[in-house]
Amino acid sequence: MTAGPEDGLIPNCYWARHKDASGEFSSIVANGNVQGQTRVTVRKGEYLEVKGCLPWKKAG
Repeated sequence: MTAGPEDGLIPNCYWARHKDASGEFSSIVANGNVQGQTRVTVRKGEYLEVKGCLPWKKAG
């Protein structure tokens, strides 16, 4: 869970769930750009990529 994007010229928080650690476009399972608070469920064996977000905290 994150409170949203970091302050910046264009505040934007990008997240992506990957099926492996390659970082390749083809490994993306789901992704999104958010302007406010968001929560992402990462399943066992997946990897989370984030850019431009406030710190993430484990929920639940």
